[in-house]
Amino acid sequence: MWKFGPINNAKADTYHNESAEGIWNYDHYLRSAYYDTALVEYINYYRTGDPTFLSYARKMADALWDSQYIDFGTVTQGPNYLPPRSQAFAGLMLRALDGKPEYWDYLYREVRATNWVKQRRNDATLYYDIREDGYAQLYAVLLARVLPNQYPLFANGTSMAQTGMAMDGASKRAALLADAEDAAVNFFGRLQQADGSWRNNVDSEQVVNTEQPFMTGLYLESAVLLHQVTASATVKASLRDQITRSCRHLYRDAYRGSEVVKDMPQYRWRGMFYYWGGGTTTNPSAYAHGKGAQATQGDRGMISQVRHGNSTIHHAFGYAYVISGDRTFLTMGDEIFGASFGDDTDTLRNLAYVGGKEYDQTYRASGRYLAWRVSSIGSAGAGFPNK
Repeated sequence: MWKFGPINNAKADTYHNESAEGIWNYDHYLRSAYYDTALVEYINYYRTGDPTFLSYARKMADALWDSQYIDFGTVTQGPNYLPPRSQAFAGLMLRALDGKPEYWDYLYREVRATNWVKQRRNDATLYYDIREDGYAQLYAVLLARVLPNQYPLFANGTSMAQTGMAMDGASKRAALLADAEDAAVNFFGRLQQADGSWRNNVDSEQVVNTEQPFMTGLYLESAVLLHQVTASATVKASLRDQITRSCRHLYRDAYRGSEVVKDMPQYRWRGMFYYWGGGTTTNPSAYAHGKGAQATQGDRGMISQVRHGNSTIHHAFGYAYVISGDRTFLTMGDEIFGASFGDDTDTLRNLAYVGGKEYDQTYRASGRYLAWRVSSIGSAGAGFPNK
């Protein structure tokens, strides 16, 4: 049984004989929703045109919709009510656009940017962490772009009869956008530190005032998308500043690009620290220069594990270049991308091959780095395999 909050009694009935996962939750729906398998399969389809991926995307989205965590659009509270990080709403929105308009009603009602972000506008700290708050913001931005003008209502869930028709999608989109713009400037922008980081406490581990770089990359997805959607010069300027300052900070402070692996000196770690900045309740500055694995114990997989922390961050460096024209972001981005996928420096990679969660974490956004790089300068970059 999954014993950690907020989801209780998730069944380990899908995965088996995976001792390397330790106590990790094996529940199929939660693992597939963690980084949104449906989204990733839709991306695979859009990039290849292969209908097999479209079939996978539809099946994964519909399976999550039917699961105990959504239950046909009826779960609104209780132990199966998913936090933003596990909602996988991006894939469900694509499915709603792809023949399932009955999903829109629940998706709109359950996007929780109001609770996680809007009501926290003037707080002195992030509400929970940059991942939860960032996902809530991301889904609000997505809905502000794609919620239809009209969509069917299912107040009792999609297994019951339709209860009406929403005709106010346009005004809802406008309200979502206005709230997201305000939050971007006055919540996320205000709480970004002078060094470019976002900090929070991790109470369960007695960690204080720290940043988890991979979570920052998830928030930056919403910052990039909102920068594309908003027409406000003020909001665009704030987001540009957030994205570029964050990328410079992550590479300068959190990326272990030159750090030699002590017990395998032929390699450098070339990955993000798991924690950067802050420390513990007993030593508040313990992680001022980062916290991460220090040795491999003879297992090169530890290096890949460290590099897996890059997975959610690649995209931001590509977009930072697009909006700034500063090729420094490509230099930084190429180094981090090469560390994750293999380059002329070494042949190690991240953990995309390990399982669905790791695959989704890698490919939900990292491909955008190359897309923006190629669209800007016409090259995937020297030294990258299969370019």
